[in-house]
Amino acid sequence: MKPEKAIELHKMSIDTRSIGKAHPLYDVTIEALEKQIPRKPLKLPKPVRMFANIYTSYQCECGCLVDEGINYCFECGHKLDWRVKRNDLCSPSL
Repeated sequence: MKPEKAIELHKMSIDTRSIGKAHPLYDVTIEALEKQIPRKPLKLPKPVRMFANIYTSYQCECGCLVDEGINYCFECGHKLDWRVKRNDLCSPSL
């Protein structure tokens, strides 16, 4: 089951009128499921030093620097999507 569907079913299954959104398990469950929805890493304008001799050109939306190919952000735990969409490719100019 995709995380988006699980979130939808979870929200539908809980009567928020009786427990309210303040219930800690409600928020934790939704937050954990949302972290499984892949995000595209943000491209930085120039490489930035991560460690001693390791540089990266990407960061997560939370601001943490991430190296290419890492599946999850070390800081926030969000899943990263490194796939290139057709629209993301540069087309040669004529």
